[in-house]
Order: sequence, then structure tokens, then C-alpha cells
Amino acid sequence: MASISICRCSFQECLDLVQVGVVLGDLKGHILQTNRKFEQLLGYGPHELNRLSLEQLIYPEDLEAYHTLLTLLQTGSQTTHQQEQRYQCKGGQIIWVQINIEFFQSICCIDRRLKKTFCCSWSRSSVSPIKSLFRVQKKRNLCVPMFVATIVDITERKHLEMALAKSEAQSCTLPYSSHSEFLSNISHELKTPLNGILGFSQLLKRDQMLTSLQREYVQIIEQSGEHLLLLINDLLTISKIETGELKLQAAEFELGVFLKDIVNMNQIQCQQKGLELFYEIPTVAPTVVMGDANRLRQVLMNLFSNMIKLTEQGAIGWVISIQDKRFYFQVKQRLSGLESTLFKSTLSSGEDSVVFGVKAIQEWARQNGLNLTISQRLLTVMESELVIRKISSHGICFEFMVNLPVVYHHSSSFNSPIHLGRIVGLKQGQSCRVLVIDDEVVNRTLLTSVLTPLNFIVYQAEDGQSGLEAALTYLPDVVLLDILMPKLNGLEVVKKMCTYKELAHMIIIANSATPQHRSASLDCGCHDFLTKPIVIEQLLKKLQVHLKLDWLCETVSPKSVPREISEFLERPPATVIARFHQLALIGNIIEVIEYSHYFEQSYPQFLALAIEIRRLAESFQLKQLIQLIEPFLDHDHCSQS
Repeated sequence: MASISICRCSFQECLDLVQVGVVLGDLKGHILQTNRKFEQLLGYGPHELNRLSLEQLIYPEDLEAYHTLLTLLQTGSQTTHQQEQRYQCKGGQIIWVQINIEFFQSICCIDRRLKKTFCCSWSRSSVSPIKSLFRVQKKRNLCVPMFVATIVDITERKHLEMALAKSEAQSCTLPYSSHSEFLSNISHELKTPLNGILGFSQLLKRDQMLTSLQREYVQIIEQSGEHLLLLINDLLTISKIETGELKLQAAEFELGVFLKDIVNMNQIQCQQKGLELFYEIPTVAPTVVMGDANRLRQVLMNLFSNMIKLTEQGAIGWVISIQDKRFYFQVKQRLSGLESTLFKSTLSSGEDSVVFGVKAIQEWARQNGLNLTISQRLLTVMESELVIRKISSHGICFEFMVNLPVVYHHSSSFNSPIHLGRIVGLKQGQSCRVLVIDDEVVNRTLLTSVLTPLNFIVYQAEDGQSGLEAALTYLPDVVLLDILMPKLNGLEVVKKMCTYKELAHMIIIANSATPQHRSASLDCGCHDFLTKPIVIEQLLKKLQVHLKLDWLCETVSPKSVPREISEFLERPPATVIARFHQLALIGNIIEVIEYSHYFEQSYPQFLALAIEIRRLAESFQLKQLIQLIEPFLDHDHCSQS
């Protein structure tokens, strides 16, 4: 029981690092455990909430929706839920929150001496009826239905929405320049806390000491933050489109990493609805292309969101074909269940497909929410158009084409993948001094927490003037500079830094929640730009490129894996290799990744091979994957499974 107490203590410390509220409770609404952020959000002291229930905290007018949710969870008809509610703080004030709830089963150990129950393990399988969960194991263990909820304070956003609605009702308009400044400030204010949420989630995921349950909590927090980021981007995009302020920000991006992000961000939603996710890409595809990756991602995510909404059974996915710099994207259904009434009885006998015109698309967009409207308008800015096609017996298909000039066709030092789980520091003999200039303490803490364990020497400054003084004092190798700061903003700091000869060697990487600051930063003298919320992998890659760094890794580098595999005394099972080869030939990357986990667990002696297969699949390098597998086919020493 001492080990359980230590585990519980470590888990509480882990929860307290999370920058959103986290609540564990049972299906009667009783609060079992909270983190410090949730307590601070509602103004309660440590452990005060453990004597309350969620019903006592929810605003009375929102209780009906809460009771409906409890009924759905108790009957097992729903295991996940997201909604916006009002909560009453201890001091009486009302706040708006977005709550994401997920149901799970927790096997608990009962400490009769302390009269407390500790969660030991869990299962996400749904049950019906719920009473079957309550079973005693060895007279001390109990399988208890529970939920984990993440709570994000959205009071400012709700007030903003109400203010915008009131402004629209009164037909009030802002001048062009004032509107631009307003959007820039709002983007900064909304994305600053998200930078902490997503950033520290990435840090927690790197902790090898987390249990599977704790890792699942972190994953839920990260997904909730990413979903909130998409909603914020959609809100800001609509506003920019209406005022004609939306401009594309073309930059180089890795196609494989981009496509992997799309898969990861949609896979959970598909699994929750029981849908299969598929995709087809060319075996040989460019490595790095030029375009506005953020806007393209927004288009694809919105189309996927619509497709998931319209599909009750079957599969959804996307197909990519490439001709020169023209990329053709299709987001489509297979064996669709629920269809929009607009599409029913559209096909006459003998027709295989039909393409809908602009008016039909606009009508469908009106019926199915803003997602399709945003995608359609973004594609217009990208000099493209959205085509909706209904294919007989195969469902609905969204199609569009965008121009993405190819930058690299083969791997190079610039686009070589970085594996965060393997990096433990800089190689011996290398050192790097970093100055972080940001007025938000969360942002400074995040960057310091990322870089210090990797043997970087990190200095901090809380405003532009102190940042300039720190640069002259410490002469850092690189400066990570926030653009929007009071008094002396980032652009003014860069201009002043450029006047000092002793700072000429220094690399300046600007960062901002507003992508439009990119061009102004580069024109001002910055060497690179990062968009907030900052992705740790992108930060490390830019440091690697500009400073020519070599990482110290905890495992062998991918390039050495094939050589080590060829030296194994025992050969991989022929049936396993044949399965990998078959999946790679048909381009079923999801199955390759899932099968690699089975391979790793069943045959731990081939860990290096399993990791390399998974790495190639996750980066969509099908040609290299096939080349890796083929030498093992029909080998004389292949073992039989």
C-alpha cells in the first residue's frame, strides 16, 4: 500500500503541473480528485472540493443539461461528452467553462486502515447495464465507473462572443486599422494560455515515468487544447474573411509531418463514432513543399469535421494525387450511413456520380454549419474551389486542388526527422546559450523547461528593454523573442539589437500567436519565426538548422538500425515480415503502425526493427519502408511464427 500511496502522490503532482482544470469523479457526480488549477479556478483551497459534487458547483440554469449528461453516462449510451457550462466560484462570481468528459472503468484498491480508495488501473470499454461494473475482486478491489473531466476557463471568449453579437446587432463597424489591431490582440490573448496548455502537455508526454492511465489523461488534455485552438482559428478566420484581411502566409513545410498531423487529429473522433479511417497517398511524394500549411490544415480539418458529422457507419478518409506542383485532395465516404436531405434522390438511374453547383454547395453549407463555409472561402483565397460529388453507392466526396511548389524531393539535413523521445541533450563538446524574451511567465517557463534538460544554458527577460540589456550582458547564441510585448515590442527590440556589432553573431527567432507577424519579423532582421502555440519539435528543428546542432539520443539513430537488424542472430518471423510487406504495398499506413506495436510486444528482440518500421510509416516514407522489409522476405533463416 505504500507503493500505491507514492504512485498517487506522484500522480497528484503530475496533475498539478497541468495548466487546465482536471477533475476525477464517479457517475453520481461526486468529486474524487482535482488538480491545483481547478481549485484556483473556482477559488477553493486544497482538498475543499473533495467534499462537494459537481452539481453544487454548476450554475442552476445549466443543471438540466448536466443531469441529462449523467443519465447518458450511467446508461452506458455515451462515454465522451463536451459542452459549455457556467460554474459558481466560492466567492459567488459566475465563470464560463468548456468541459470535456470521458468515461472509464477504474480498478481501485481499498485501504481499510486509511478508509480511502486509490485508483490502480483502468479500462475504457463501455458497459451496460452500469451495475455490472460494481464487483468485488479479492475482497479489497473494486471496479468502479468513473469519469475524467478537463475544464478550461472560456469566460473571456464568451464575453467576446456576446460583445461581437451585440456589436453586430447594433450595426457597429470598426475602421480597418482598428479591426486589424483588435484581431491581433484577441489572437494573442486567446492563444497565450493555449501555448502553456499544449506546450506542457508535450513535455508531460515525454516523461517515461507516466503510467498508461496518466498518459491517457495527458492525451485528453492535449486533444482538448487542439480542438479549442481550431475553434479559435475558425472564429478569427471568419472575421478576417469578412473584412478582407485574410492573406496567405507561404512557407516551407514537411508534407509527411503535415499529413501525419491530419491523421492523428481525426483518428480519435473516428474511433469514438466507430468509423474506419483510411487514406491513399503516392508511394513517391515530395518531402518539403511551399504553401500555407495552417490554412490548408484548416480546410482539411473542417472538411473532415463535416464528413464525420454526416457518417454514422462505414469509413471516411482522404486520397491525394500529385501532378507537378498541383496537389489534388479528396475527402470521401465509403458505405455512408446518414446523408444530407439535399443529396437524397439526386442520382437518376444509370448515373455513377453527380457534381453539385455553387448554389447547392451554399445551401448545404447553410444546413450543416460554418465548417464548409470556412473551407469554401479559404479555398477561394487560395485560388481554388470546392467540389462536392456524390458517387453512387460510395457516399459523398469533397474535392479541391491547390498549388504546392516542391522544395525538396529527397531527405536532407533540413528536413531530417527529429524524434523527441530520443533526444536527451547536446553532444559532448557543444554548448548553446539561449535568451528567452517574453512578458508571459508561462511562456518563459515552458521554453526553459524544454531546453534546460537538454543542456542549454537559458536566460530569461520579461520585457523588451530588459531583454536588450540581457543580450548585451550574456551575448547568447540565439534569442527566442515574443513580438507582442508592452513598452518595447519585439520588432523594436530587433531593430536595436541590429545596431550592436557584438550581437551580430546572434540568431533571432521571433514567435507570435499572429501568423501575420512572420513577414514583418523577417523583414526587420529576424532569422526565423514560430507561431504560437509553439510545437516543441519545430522549435528543436529550427535550433538544429540555425546552430548546426547534433543531438545526443538515448537510442540508436534511424540510419544505423538497418545495419544492426542485419546482424541479428535470430531472423524475424516470415509471416510477420510478409504481413508488413503486404500492408506497405497497398499503402495501409494505419495498419502498419498498429501491427508494429504488436510486433514490438510479441518479439521484443526485434525492438529496433519495430521502431524503424513505425518511424517510416509515421513519416509516410512507403518506398523506404518497402526497401527495408524486402531483404527479409523468403530468407533462408526466417523463423516460423
